[in-house]
Amino acid sequence: MKKLKIGVIIAAIIIFVAELFIIDYNSLFSSENLGNYLVMLTMVLLILGQTLPFGKNKKEANN
Repeated sequence: MKKLKIGVIIAAIIIFVAELFIIDYNSLFSSENLGNYLVMLTMVLLILGQTLPFGKNKKEANN
């Protein structure tokens, strides 16, 4: 299960970086970039959601 979480984190990082190349930097606040921003936000939340349980599992293992 830990390998799957690490794989999801790596995939999310790759997608996040790919979205950085797709953004139209000439008009950052245009509606054309809204989809890119939503994907980037989703990837950040996915990474946080996958990494936060690691700390919880370490605390439970120590007790």
